[in-house]
Amino acid sequence: MNNLKTLRPTMLLLALLAAAGTALAGDVMLYRQGERPSPEDVARMLLGEPVDEPAVPIRTRGIRLLPDAPESAALPPKKEIERIARDPAPTHHAASSFALQVQFPFDSAEIQPDMLEALDAVAEGIRLAGRQIGIVIEGHTDASGSADYNLILSRRRAESVKNYLVLRHGLPASSFRVVGKGKYDPLVRDNPFAPENRRVQFRAGA
Repeated sequence: MNNLKTLRPTMLLLALLAAAGTALAGDVMLYRQGERPSPEDVARMLLGEPVDEPAVPIRTRGIRLLPDAPESAALPPKKEIERIARDPAPTHHAASSFALQVQFPFDSAEIQPDMLEALDAVAEGIRLAGRQIGIVIEGHTDASGSADYNLILSRRRAESVKNYLVLRHGLPASSFRVVGKGKYDPLVRDNPFAPENRRVQFRAGA
């Protein structure tokens, strides 16, 4: 608590809002390994609609800090800052994409059994959104290994996910575009080896 007192009021408010789950445009809804997304939320995100605040925090890929305000600028009173920290208001997030944190075997694109329930929910959400929506499936790795190796591996893993959705759920292959991002677009930028960076990400797109 002593550390909080040393923060400038503006930075304190930003830190509290971030802790309360506040998300910025362009955020990624991250579902951790073994967690099942709501098909309704999947459909809303693909359609660009806001979703209710999830149990799993949204990860931002770059928080835009506000410029330092003059000391005379109006700031919320101390009691209001404490209230935000204690009892944040329910929020709705317009995440532009969502990701499944997945653990493939080493040097493998084989889908593991604990991924299937989450992928089945994604397939159901795609159906709810409508088959006319184009979907980009991105494969992402952490920073382990060479850049070329990770690009190839991430694409193979995204292809495996696409094949599952097409073959198991009968979704049209033409609805999907597969991209391998390798280690070039980490979700946690200050730790390129973080497990959250190893993911398969979905977004609406041509």
